[in-house]
Amino acid sequence: MSARTVNAGRFVSRLARRSRSNFLYAFLCLPRRQREAIYAAYAFCRIVDDAVDLGGDREEQRRELDRWRREIARVYDDVPEHPAGQRLQAAVRVFPIPRQALLDVIAGVEMDLEHATYETFDDLYPYCYRVASAVPRSVVRYRTRSSRSRSFIRSGAYTGISDCLSSVTSARVDFR
Repeated sequence: MSARTVNAGRFVSRLARRSRSNFLYAFLCLPRRQREAIYAAYAFCRIVDDAVDLGGDREEQRRELDRWRREIARVYDDVPEHPAGQRLQAAVRVFPIPRQALLDVIAGVEMDLEHATYETFDDLYPYCYRVASAVPRSVVRYRTRSSRSRSFIRSGAYTGISDCLSSVTSARVDFR
């Protein structure tokens, strides 16, 4: 995908709208800069998750995740190549989005390549923390810079883990 031929802002907002996620409605209420930053984070998460969830060769999936690790490095240190990376860079310049939260999403998604099931909650917890709570840990930073930030971030992480557990439980029930 050529960064020169794609409007990065349009790319991430269309990806968010196309997902038909319930989150979209919450995003619409935000001021423009915050909404655009969240679209960028959402697009990144969607693209990375799809790299693994849409199937394909395991080695190709690993290469794509490694490519996104390099893209995140470019987001913080250089010039991103992908339109979603370009919008993430614009977001991290304005909001304190931790690099580690984005890398956690990649690491969590990568766990899908290794494990189809988890025996215990202790085994499942790192997956939920990485995949589902990394986003709230990042997004909460868009909304608050006060001394209450740590509490909100911790709450966001717990909410993400809870959502992940609900999804895992629902998928298991649906599968049966």
